[in-house]
Amino acid sequence: MSVFLATPAVFAEEVLPSGLGEGSPTRFGESIDPAGVRLLPLMAPELRGGPARSFENLALLLPGTREDLYGVSFVGASSPENTFFVDGIRVGNPVLGLLQMPLSMEFVARADMTVAGADPAFGRGMGGVYDVTTKSGGNQWQASSWGSLAPGALEGDRPSRVFENTVIHTDPRLDGVRDVGGAVGGPIVKDRLFFFAGGSLARRRYRLDRSLNAMSWSLAPDDFGGSSFVPVLDPETGAQKKTRLPGTESTQFAQGDLGQWIGKLTYRPSKAQELSLSVFGTYTRAGGGAAYAFDPRSEAIGVDNLDGELTALGRRETTLTNAVVLRGTSLFGGDARLDVALGWVRNQNESGAADGSGVDDIGTPGTLAHAPRMLWRRSPPDLSHPITDFEDLPTEAFPLCSPNGNDADLAVNCAASQYSMGGPGRLSRVTADRVEGRAVVSLRARGLGEHRIRAGLDFEVGAVTRVQGYSGAVFMRESFATDLVQNERYGSLRGPDAPFTFDTMTTQVTTFTAGAFVADTWRILEGLVVEASLRYDAQVFGAGTLALPFMIAPRAGVVWDPTKKGRARIFATYGMRYQAVPLNISLRGIADEPRLASFHRRGICSVHEPEDMYGGCGPDSAVVALGTSQPSTLYAKQGGPNAVDPEASAPASHQVSAGAEIEAPLGVRLGAVFVHDKLIRAIEDVRLSTGGALIGNPGAGALAFGTVAERVYNGLSLTAMRPFSGGFVGIASYTFSSLYGNYNGFFVPETGQLDPNVTTDFDTLALDPNRTGLLPGDHTHSIKVYAGKEFVLPAGVVLEAGAGYTGRSGMPYSMIGAHAMYGEDQVYILPRGAAGRTPWVNRIDARLGVSALLRKDLRLGVSVEVYNLAGSQTETAVEQTYTSNNVTAILDGTPDDVPEDIVENPRYGKPVAWQAPRQVRFGLRVDY
Repeated sequence: MSVFLATPAVFAEEVLPSGLGEGSPTRFGESIDPAGVRLLPLMAPELRGGPARSFENLALLLPGTREDLYGVSFVGASSPENTFFVDGIRVGNPVLGLLQMPLSMEFVARADMTVAGADPAFGRGMGGVYDVTTKSGGNQWQASSWGSLAPGALEGDRPSRVFENTVIHTDPRLDGVRDVGGAVGGPIVKDRLFFFAGGSLARRRYRLDRSLNAMSWSLAPDDFGGSSFVPVLDPETGAQKKTRLPGTESTQFAQGDLGQWIGKLTYRPSKAQELSLSVFGTYTRAGGGAAYAFDPRSEAIGVDNLDGELTALGRRETTLTNAVVLRGTSLFGGDARLDVALGWVRNQNESGAADGSGVDDIGTPGTLAHAPRMLWRRSPPDLSHPITDFEDLPTEAFPLCSPNGNDADLAVNCAASQYSMGGPGRLSRVTADRVEGRAVVSLRARGLGEHRIRAGLDFEVGAVTRVQGYSGAVFMRESFATDLVQNERYGSLRGPDAPFTFDTMTTQVTTFTAGAFVADTWRILEGLVVEASLRYDAQVFGAGTLALPFMIAPRAGVVWDPTKKGRARIFATYGMRYQAVPLNISLRGIADEPRLASFHRRGICSVHEPEDMYGGCGPDSAVVALGTSQPSTLYAKQGGPNAVDPEASAPASHQVSAGAEIEAPLGVRLGAVFVHDKLIRAIEDVRLSTGGALIGNPGAGALAFGTVAERVYNGLSLTAMRPFSGGFVGIASYTFSSLYGNYNGFFVPETGQLDPNVTTDFDTLALDPNRTGLLPGDHTHSIKVYAGKEFVLPAGVVLEAGAGYTGRSGMPYSMIGAHAMYGEDQVYILPRGAAGRTPWVNRIDARLGVSALLRKDLRLGVSVEVYNLAGSQTETAVEQTYTSNNVTAILDGTPDDVPEDIVENPRYGKPVAWQAPRQVRFGLRVDY
C-alpha cells in the first residue's frame, strides 16, 4: 500500500531502515513514498524539475522549505547547498552543487528528506538532505505506462515584462508540456533475482511572441528656455509608454527534451543479504535549429528578449547525468548490519551553437562556432542605435518611428540599446566524473541500557575537465559612446604588445574527499534516548592548492517519548555541519583563465559581417588599450589565478532544533519544531587593493580585515500530518521565520549569479556598508495545506480528489544606487531589505482523477490537475534600483533619510516578476 511514511521509531522491531543513514530519532523531516501522495496536486509544469516530475520537489510539502531559482531551499540555505543521495551515492553536480538529475517520482520507492538534524552518515552539507531509494522488482510482475499533456491554450494570462530603452519586446507563453513513460518489474529467479526497468520522455515548448514598439515622448521646458523630449511614463509600470509597430509581429519557440532511464537488478541470496546493481540517469537537450534553448541550470527560457539574430541568441544546450551504483546489505544475527555502496557518476554539460557545432568546431569554417559574436550597444537614449541599423521596418511602421522622415528621430523613437549578431559567443563542454564509496556498520550492544553503535567510512574522488572558447575565437562588443570595438580572446603576452592567442582553453581540476563517523544511540530508559556522534572530513583540491583537512563535526541529541509506545516525542539536538566545496572554486577561482582585451577603430575594422571575422579585428585597427600600463599599450591582460589563504577553513554552521510531536486521533501527527541555523564561516574571493583576489574566509585569517560572512535562520513550524490510510492523506504546516545576514549562499538572488564560493559577495570593502540585513529568502509567514481523498464507487471505480493551498508573505526588497567607481546597482542606500516587502502570494491547486479496474490485472486512470486555480498574478519581485546617481550608504537609515535631490528611477518598486500563471495538465495511466 502507498504510504506517507512517518519518522522511523527508535529501536523498532523490524530490520534497520534501508538507507546507509538510519534516520536519527531527533531529525526534522519526513520519509515519503511518492505513491502515498499521488492524490495531491504536485509538480506544476512551471517548477524547476516540474516537466520531469522530479523527486526534488517533494520537499516543498515540508515546512521550512521554499522554491528558489535553482531548486528547493531548506531553512534559509541556498538550494545548491543541498545534498542528494540516490541509492546511497551523491548525484548532485560536483561543480555547481545543484541537482541535474531530476529523476521522476515514478522511479522512486522512497525519499527520506531531512530539513534539520541530519544523520552524521550524511556529512558535508549545510542545506537539506535527500536520501532516495529507487524502485526494485519483486516476485509479482508489475508494469505501468503513463502520459500527460499541459496545453498552452489553457494557460492563464502572463503579465507583460518591461524592456526599457529598446524597441524590441518579447512575451513568452506556454505552448505545451507533454511526457510519456513506462516501467516494468518482476522476478528473474523467484525469491532470489529481480529486475526493474523504466524510461520516460518529456518535451517542453514555449511560444516567444516578438514585436517592435515605438517609444512615446513629450516636449517639456528645459532650464535654458527651450524644450526637450521627456519620456511619457505608464503610471502602472513606471516605464516609458510604447506603441506597437504594425507588421512587426513574429512568433518563435523555445524547446527542450528530457529523457530518463533506470535499470536495476536485485539479488537476495538470503533474507539477511541483498545486493543490487542500478544504472539510472537523465539526458536533456534544449534549443538547436530554429528553437531557442532553456538555461540548463535554472531551466528558465535561456533568452529574455529576442534582441538579436537567432544565430547569436540561439544555442543548443545538452546535459547528461548518469550513475552506476553497486550496493549491498548484510544482517549478522539480529544485532549487526553492514551497508556498502560504490558508485560512479558522470555529469556532462555542453553549450553549443544553434547549428549543432560546438567548442571543438571553433576553427571549422562554415559553422556558427566559427563566427564571432558582435554585441552592439550604446548608452541610451541620445546615442542609441536605431533598429534600422539591424532590421528592416515595414513601410507602415516607419512613420511611427520617424513622423517627419528625419533619420535622427529613428534612434529616439525606435532605439535598440543592444543587439547581438554573428555566432553564439562562449562555447563550452564540462565533463565531471565522480567515484564514491561508503560503508556503514551498525551494532546493538547492552550496558547501562541499550546502544545502537554505528561507524562509517566514505571517500570521494572527483575530476572535472572543462574545454571553453569563444565562437570565432573572439568576443566583440561595441564600447559605450565611442567608435571603438573591444575584442576579448583567450591568450597571454610573450612580451610588450606581443600576444599569443588560442581558440580553446582546457582546464582540468581534481578533488579528493574522505570522511568517517562514529555514533551511539543510547536508550537509557524506556522512552528516553540520547544520541551522540562525531564526524571527521577532509577535502583536498588538486596539487594541494586548497586543503581543508580539519572538518570535525560533533552532534548530540535527546528524545523522550512520554507515552513509551512511540506515539509522541519531545526532542532537542545540536549539530555542527560542514559544507563540501564544489569544484567551481578551482575552475573559476584558482585555475588560470588568461584572456587578452584590445580596442579597435570600428571604421577600420568592419564588424557588420561577424561571420567573416574569425579571430577578430587585426592589429592595424588597434588603439592604446584604456587603463593598460606601459610597456604593453595595445593589449590588456585579464584573468589569472587567485591566491588562496593557507589558513582557510571549510564553510560551516551551527544548527539547533527542538520540538515535540504527538499522535492525535485518526492517525494525525501534531508537532511543533524550532530550528536555529547560524553560519560560522564561508569561503569567498575578496578583491585586493593591490590587484587580484584572495580566496579564504571573509573576516578571518588573511581576510581578517574584511566583513565576516553572516546568515542566521530562525523558524518555528507547527505541523499536522496524516499518513495515507483509509483513502485519505493530509499535510498542513505554518512556519514563522526570519533570515538575516549578508551571505545568500552559492548564488546571488538579486542577479541570479550561480558561482559557488566566488560570487560578487565580499568582493570589495567599499560596498559592504548596509549589505547586512534581511535577505531575499526572508518570508516571515508560510502556510501549506494539502489534502486528498479516495472515494470507492461500485464496479471497481475509484474517484480521487485532492487540493492544495500555499500562502507566503512577501520578500523584503532594498533601495540600491550607483557607486562612483564600481558603477550602477552597487550601493545599498538603506540597510538591506529595509525598503519594503512584496505582497503575500497565495495559490490554490486542485486535482481530480478517476480510475477503473477493467479486469483483475488491468487498471485505467485519467486525471486533471489545475495549478493556480484562481489565476492569481501577484508580483514576486520588484525593481530595487532606486537611482542611477552616485550615492553613499545611509547607515541605520530609513526612507525619510533619503536626500530629495536624488533622481528617483520611475521603475523603482514596480513589479519585475510574478507568480506562475494558471496551468492545466491532463494525465492518463495504465497499471497492469
